[in-house]
Amino acid sequence: MEPTFIQLLKDAETSEAALKIAYEAVRNTEPLGSMTNKNYPLVLNGKKYVIRIPGKGTSEMINRKEEKFNSLLASEYGFYADILFFDEETGIKIVEMIPGAVTLTEEMVQKPTFMKLTAEMLKRLHQSDMPMENCFDVFEKMEQYERLMYEANGQPFDGMDEVKAQVMALKEFYQKMDIPLVPCHIDPAPQNIVMSEGKLYLLDWEYSGLNDPAWDIASHILESSLSPEEEKIFLAHYFDGEPITDEMKQRLILNKIFQDYLWTMWTIYKEAKGDDFGTYGMERLNRARKNLTDPVINELLCEMKR
Repeated sequence: MEPTFIQLLKDAETSEAALKIAYEAVRNTEPLGSMTNKNYPLVLNGKKYVIRIPGKGTSEMINRKEEKFNSLLASEYGFYADILFFDEETGIKIVEMIPGAVTLTEEMVQKPTFMKLTAEMLKRLHQSDMPMENCFDVFEKMEQYERLMYEANGQPFDGMDEVKAQVMALKEFYQKMDIPLVPCHIDPAPQNIVMSEGKLYLLDWEYSGLNDPAWDIASHILESSLSPEEEKIFLAHYFDGEPITDEMKQRLILNKIFQDYLWTMWTIYKEAKGDDFGTYGMERLNRARKNLTDPVINELLCEMKR
């Protein structure tokens, strides 16, 4: 029998009414961790669930139809929890709480045991035949986020124009590379990974789509704050100890730069909508600047000039 709460959400005449019902259900509940949305534990008919209520400004940034499609696929393929309810219009989502799930932390994913597990999980995803239908195009996202940033009267950080010019120069090189597009999560940060009974699951498939697998690898390295030595260990697990090609080294550093620049604009937009991420945006921009001086990038730029 379907929980009455779900029927109330389905019967809501407007998105605003549905959101009001959702917030009323969790008004005395502490939210779980998330940068983008509000996630709350919820009990329905004696079973534990998590309800996701979208954060400020997310409807302009995220295609909920694509997210729903990919989330259902991820659940079917064993990468995600079972989904009880997903409304494309409001973005309200209710999923079963994975029994005994422990959310990973930076400290945990920096340990060799977890590096092996996360690397193997990402590789399984990338090698799966999960039939995602959308592509995550970072350059299209850059255009979208920049437009949203200015429409919301967000204030770019000093030096962003210079970084953008360098990113656009590297875009030309990157787009000429013969890169396979595979199922990607896009945001495999530690807080989006949980462990239950020795198995890892990926949460929040909002940005997911077909993309360069180097994106997910680079993202996990950045979001986990892996040191250069830890990064080597993680990459060794992902590539089964095989030497990393020069092309893959280029793709990894390029994706790090592209991500930091993209999420800098994401941060400015979200803060213009009322969120506060402290120094997060500036830290990402500064890291993009630093990576633009990486020897691999210097060699790449020399190659472009030949």
